[in-house]
Amino acid sequence: ALFNHMASEIVGQDQILNKSIKDLLAFKSVDDKDEKFDLKQLVSTHEREDLRLKVPDGSYMNVSLSMAPYIVDGQHKGYVLIIRDITKDKTIEQERSEFIAVAAHELRTPLTIAEGDVSFLLSPPYLPADPQAVHMLNGAMRSLTQLSHIINDLTNLSRVDSEQLDVKVEPLNPMQLLEELKADFSDQAKAKGLSIVTEFDPSVDVPATLTSRYVVQEILITLISNAIKFTEQGVITLALVRPKDKPDGVTFCVRDTGIGISYSDQKKIFQKFFLSEDYMTRIHGGTGLGLYIAKKLADRLTGSLWFETDLGKGSAFYLWIPPYSRDRKDQAEVAPAEAKEFFNNV
Repeated sequence: ALFNHMASEIVGQDQILNKSIKDLLAFKSVDDKDEKFDLKQLVSTHEREDLRLKVPDGSYMNVSLSMAPYIVDGQHKGYVLIIRDITKDKTIEQERSEFIAVAAHELRTPLTIAEGDVSFLLSPPYLPADPQAVHMLNGAMRSLTQLSHIINDLTNLSRVDSEQLDVKVEPLNPMQLLEELKADFSDQAKAKGLSIVTEFDPSVDVPATLTSRYVVQEILITLISNAIKFTEQGVITLALVRPKDKPDGVTFCVRDTGIGISYSDQKKIFQKFFLSEDYMTRIHGGTGLGLYIAKKLADRLTGSLWFETDLGKGSAFYLWIPPYSRDRKDQAEVAPAEAKEFFNNV
């Protein structure tokens, strides 16, 4: 084995020689589970950013790990492991998340008061007689609403990145949820001259689903808000579909007739703080956090989120939720008998 000076410091030089990788490197995940890697099964590069490595004094350090087979002239010669200490990076990230959480919390109270005051002034008997004053108050309310959405994104970002969002599962009726969201967004869609409809394919058998209603709703709200934002004319469709590769669980679809997503943006759409440089996208503003948070939330439900798009014609975002969503942080597995009992009684 060949190793550099830093590797000998991390694991102890006297312990490296004549030791197997399994015995030498003791990794844990962020939720304190032991992580084992079988190098014999490694056929391509594998990377992890969420590991902790035990060091000689018995403590653990935050590390990233890259592993790849070492091949020369078509022959397998061994493996290359690159371990990087990211403790400082993690500390900075934690401090940033804490600052965002505190700032968002402190901003929310005065914002709520301002929204209430402006709403009060826009209602009889306090509604001004001067049309210009009404116009200015409506502009203020729109700005306050936009700021509220930004603060909500920052709050969710902090909770998702720090994995502080609790996932409490409960029975979910997918059709009922979509009908409720249709009613909630009907006025917003109508204000832009759009119609919002629900679509349930009669051939789709909607199973009983045990998941987090709150998390699913948050994801769908993001998708519907984006659909309305980036659609100037046409229809927003909230549907239940059954993709061929997702026969189990429930698949939601939010489809629009908007501007679509350019090819250059498609690989970045779920990245944190990503904002397209396309003019039609930039004029709508935003934090670049909505889809990043939605993707992280889908992962928390052991679900998946993806999209199809046709530039200039619209996009369709799909959210698949398994029959039983289990928070990936949860240490306890649900007994098959318990799951079976649930589906027999719903």
